[in-house]
Amino acid sequence: MYYEPYDTCCVPKTWNISDDLGQIEYIFSDKTGTLTQNVMEFQKCSVHGFAYGEGVTEAMRGQAKREGRSDLMSPAEQARKLEVQKEEMLQKMSKAFKNRYLRPDQLTLVSPQLAEDLSDRSNPQRGHLIAFFRALAICHTVLAEKKEPQENPFLLDYKAESPDEAALVAAARDVGFPFVNKTSQGIDIEVMGQAERYIPLKVLEFNSTRKRMSVIVRNPEGKIILYCKGADSVIYARLAADHDQELKAATAKDMETFANGGLRTLCIAYRYLTEEQYFEWSRTYDAAAAAVKDREDEIERAAAMIEQDLHILGATALEDKLQEGVPEAIETLHQAGIKLWILTGDKLQTAIEIGYSCNLLKNDMEVMILSADSPDAARMQIEGGLNKIASVLGPPTRETMQANVKRSFAVVIDGDTLRYALDESLKPLFLNLGTQCDTVVCCRVSPAQKALTVKLVRHLSRAVKLASIDPPDYSWDATYLYQYTFILLYNLAFTSLPVIIMGAFDQDINAKASLAYPQLYRRGILGLEYTRAKFWAYMADGLYQSAVVYFFPYLVWFPGNAVSWNGKTIDSLADFGTTVSVAAILCANIFVGLNTSYWTWIMWFVTIGSSLFMILWIMVYSAFESIDYNNEFILLFSTVDFLATVVLTLMIALAPRYLYKYAVRTYHPLDKDIVREMWVQGDLKDRLGLSHRGKTNSRSEKLSLFRKHHLSNESEMELPTRGVYEPTMNRSPVEPQEYPMAKDNSSTTLSPLQPPTSHNRADDGRPLSPASVGADNRYSYYAASQLPSPAPTPISPEPPRNMVATPTPQPAHLSPSPYDIRPPFHSAESSRASHLTEATYTTADEWVEVDQGSGRATPHAL
Repeated sequence: MYYEPYDTCCVPKTWNISDDLGQIEYIFSDKTGTLTQNVMEFQKCSVHGFAYGEGVTEAMRGQAKREGRSDLMSPAEQARKLEVQKEEMLQKMSKAFKNRYLRPDQLTLVSPQLAEDLSDRSNPQRGHLIAFFRALAICHTVLAEKKEPQENPFLLDYKAESPDEAALVAAARDVGFPFVNKTSQGIDIEVMGQAERYIPLKVLEFNSTRKRMSVIVRNPEGKIILYCKGADSVIYARLAADHDQELKAATAKDMETFANGGLRTLCIAYRYLTEEQYFEWSRTYDAAAAAVKDREDEIERAAAMIEQDLHILGATALEDKLQEGVPEAIETLHQAGIKLWILTGDKLQTAIEIGYSCNLLKNDMEVMILSADSPDAARMQIEGGLNKIASVLGPPTRETMQANVKRSFAVVIDGDTLRYALDESLKPLFLNLGTQCDTVVCCRVSPAQKALTVKLVRHLSRAVKLASIDPPDYSWDATYLYQYTFILLYNLAFTSLPVIIMGAFDQDINAKASLAYPQLYRRGILGLEYTRAKFWAYMADGLYQSAVVYFFPYLVWFPGNAVSWNGKTIDSLADFGTTVSVAAILCANIFVGLNTSYWTWIMWFVTIGSSLFMILWIMVYSAFESIDYNNEFILLFSTVDFLATVVLTLMIALAPRYLYKYAVRTYHPLDKDIVREMWVQGDLKDRLGLSHRGKTNSRSEKLSLFRKHHLSNESEMELPTRGVYEPTMNRSPVEPQEYPMAKDNSSTTLSPLQPPTSHNRADDGRPLSPASVGADNRYSYYAASQLPSPAPTPISPEPPRNMVATPTPQPAHLSPSPYDIRPPFHSAESSRASHLTEATYTTADEWVEVDQGSGRATPHAL
């Protein structure tokens, strides 16, 4: 795993992570910084019931597409419009006041109306805007840094604990309310060009339990003000009893609109304090801060005493853009059968919209929203969800997981309901519901709830491990059969490197091919790769090989003593032990080779080199005088008996494994075997737009279909002129098409009217096609009518000659195809890879190309 823009690799933190590769069934993820870039942009705000901001978010575009609306501009048009509006806003503000700290390139809150209201001194909204942005410039824990104090003293950078705070303070700076500096004596800001200093009194910091933060300051007039910002539910619960109800409703409506657009909202409020109120509370807070027992609880109670009777100033809305390739990656995970659990602190509606924009939630999903205010209500909703799934899928079984189910389900649950669901009485029900859904989104959750949720599902997992052991050592007359250096070097030098290199570099399928067929991953989830039967089969095979390696040389030496070229007999324990050792080491290394799918130069080097090193060791070590090991290389390697014994031992020991693998891959291949053949011997590389070794500038690389795309999200690109941007097509543009076959009654050649039928299906019964989940055409939240038509499959520039129709053996689990077009002398294995190629045929003086999209035949002269 490698991220090129940052030149960063994935660094594993544990050695046993490889044990679970290919078997991951559940992925738990936070949203911020994982699905998103954790780069906040201040897009919109609501001040005294009026909304400002012209930006269009990714979630808003996704929502418009789901609803079939076409009233949104293209991303390029929207970007040009925003640039014009931004210039207009900057011109209006520059005429009204001077902002020395403005950074136009970082201004994300684009609203000419806001600049006009700030400039109009007769507009009562002006005072509300000043109070709102003044609060943003004061209520934070940000540090201001001047990078170039001499050359550019007005260039301010902000360092914050969270990107949210930095974005809020930066937005206030660019609108005309820059935070300049903070010391223990004062907080320096500017308000539309005029300097102001506030004396800090107390800071009540944010945490995940409080979901708010407050500062208490003394303003230039000497009054004490408390500014508070936090989640809307927390702030609204602490508003004054006589608060303006219309303002509350208008602000709540704006925040709901922001949340529906996938924005993160915060509510900003304030309160004036009298001197008596502050000093009385300050004594209580100081006592709580000095408490030895339950200090955190005492501080929380003291903070709650002062954070009351608040009045709303407005609300902010920040966008955290998705990371590059997130929708496509999540779609691939869905197709691979992996279940996704997203744990986020966002509001429910925000989480839903983000879920749709990144393919966590799709239009063809049955989305169940769990939001309850009591344990009984939570039980009813969970049971209702289980009943809904059972009415469609039936009872949850392993078979239903493997079936080609055309309905998928998702659960969205808020923090309060999750608290009830994690109770001991509801845990089994909630776990049963969640494990039957493709996606579970938990919103408004605390860090403690995230940990409990992961712990709940981890109890479900059962790790399946494949144990391999070394061949056992044998004793003989209370002495070592093998010369002791063989025991020391067997695992250290003679057999270790092939296993290590195989574990590090081997791949049963190329990464690009596996991404084209994500359904292959389902075998790992369903536990079909590493089973108990396979484990015991390996154990039995190891026992068989050990017996052959020992007893076959024993039976060869037992009838009579062999004689070396110099007349010396081969009858010592060292002679027999060396024969067994050589056979065992070669058998182990060749066995690794039989199980290797991806041969690289280093694999060849260590496999052959380890065996040659063993022979070199025998030659060098036996050349020196010792008590029990002298001239073994000269005695043994010069006799036909020894060489023939080793060769026959290897053949007998490895024959069952070789014949089994041959039979399985030839007559009962798995999907990965077929895809591997398509990659090695077929045209899969061409269809994926990849060049062959030693070849460049192939025709497929020139087709627009296979050009590499780098789109982080739709808002950063312009839609193509031919069709609509579709980041998450369930069917790959290079997916093989299916056509009926026409057979010529007069001969064995195929009629050129239509190409052969594709017949690939996954091991679990699902149709096997690149990035496709089946023929039910399940797309994501995009309408099928908006999908671009697929480009034709690239055709080899050299047409195959003398094409004849021959029957092709098919794996039992694949849909049979009666005929296959392939060249003469084509192997049965490689023929399976040719089913997905283009259809061509030849006559005496021409060859014909059949277009898979239209079925039109185009003749070409030979």
